[in-house]
Amino acid sequence: MCLSISLCGQTVQLDANNVRALIPSNPILFWTGSGSPVFNVPKSGTKNPVFTSTLWVGGMSNSNLYLAAETYRQNGNKDFQSGPVSTATLNPAGWAVVKVDKSIVDAYKTDSTLWLNPPAVFLNWPAHGDSASQEAKNLAPFVNVGGDPEKYEPQFGDYPAIKGDQCTYYIFNDNLTHTESQGNSLGIEVHRMVYEISDTVNSFLNNTVFVEYKLFNRSDRNYDSLWITAYSDFDLGNFNDDYIGTDSALNMTYVYNGLASDDGPNGYGANPPAAGMVLLNHPLTSSMFYTNDNTNTGNPASTTEYWNYMNGRWRDGTALTYGDSGNTGSSRAYFAFSGNPCDSSGWSERAVGMTPGDRRILGTTLFRNVYAGNDVSVVLAYVYAQDIGFDASLCKLKTEALALTNWYKQQPQTGLVEQNQLTNLFQVYPNPSAGMFQLDMLQGSLSITVFDIAGKVLLTKKTDTQHMQLEIPQAGMYWILAENEKGKQVRKVVVY
Repeated sequence: MCLSISLCGQTVQLDANNVRALIPSNPILFWTGSGSPVFNVPKSGTKNPVFTSTLWVGGMSNSNLYLAAETYRQNGNKDFQSGPVSTATLNPAGWAVVKVDKSIVDAYKTDSTLWLNPPAVFLNWPAHGDSASQEAKNLAPFVNVGGDPEKYEPQFGDYPAIKGDQCTYYIFNDNLTHTESQGNSLGIEVHRMVYEISDTVNSFLNNTVFVEYKLFNRSDRNYDSLWITAYSDFDLGNFNDDYIGTDSALNMTYVYNGLASDDGPNGYGANPPAAGMVLLNHPLTSSMFYTNDNTNTGNPASTTEYWNYMNGRWRDGTALTYGDSGNTGSSRAYFAFSGNPCDSSGWSERAVGMTPGDRRILGTTLFRNVYAGNDVSVVLAYVYAQDIGFDASLCKLKTEALALTNWYKQQPQTGLVEQNQLTNLFQVYPNPSAGMFQLDMLQGSLSITVFDIAGKVLLTKKTDTQHMQLEIPQAGMYWILAENEKGKQVRKVVVY
């Protein structure tokens, strides 16, 4: 039996590559609400490195907070519903997830006789909304071949514009009372495209599921800032012996086994794998974690607590700190467990001797000035790697994530976007350098924070001058964060 009727209904499965992934007609990926999750790697097996994943969204407008956040509807509560923002009472069955295979699209493009009887998935493609219910006219993307250039008409050769070898599309919105987070509705409409690429040569593609979210601000509010958080409940086989971490250079949150063997229920056994979530088109602003319990470092239970986690703070508002369990140090941390367990450097759960457990990890990126009618996009990739040896799987995961990121940068109309392009606050040069950098302030006085690749703060300074010299004596990669009332900007620098 489903935990909630909103989790029941149509589901589809992607299986174009080495991952079998369940995609339901709700915002929560890989699980229906009962039974086992389906993120099987390899797809012929029954083991899962991921339980569920979804989005949290928080926006500030005129100092007011608007927030939508779900975990996996443990209590049947929800902040999102199926379909676009509408004045009508939406029928979830009418906005079920749609799955399209590239082979069908390719055949349709070359054989016009198929136009006489379009496939059911083409007819169900949610290309247009109902204008009578004030839904947006253009929804899911399509390629116009014939007929009316403003309409989606499969009978004239039009077909869905998909990505990958298998693709799903689903639309949901938060225009309802939020019974999970209790936050105020943002008035956002989310278009979710999940797809797989079959590539037996490149394992970084063949073991990956891509998730592209496009968020439309359908409200009449301008958001000064919009925080988008990828919530991941990684359950690596046996859910109760996991460690999590962050690789800020790769914009990745990840899970690896806390013990040499993943024993117990649903465990992978010897040589357990590792899995990660990579943010491909924007840098991570921060990451945060919590444990599945009711302590101050456990499950959020109010709007404020969800918002605190999205901003790298514990339920009571205290900040994540560097070292130990993340709540006893004196130095502010921006990325949870940002060290490298592969070479035992920096801050990691393994290094500080944390007890493995059932973790959730959050990866957040920040957008500034998302005006009414505007949209933003976030592209995620769920990656997997397995090798022989205690640390080998995690080390391989990092190699796979780097290869995936480099591949993505070369794709048309993609690539890593410098945070907050609309608000260019400062320039830094030369970069790389031997340790001395020149900062030019472009938007008045700035608060400058320098932190290393492990997320440890090295320097905090406010400057009222137009130019500033900054010295970083030790070789490595660093982040410079500049912020004022006009925005926030992060730049990566290298000392050789």
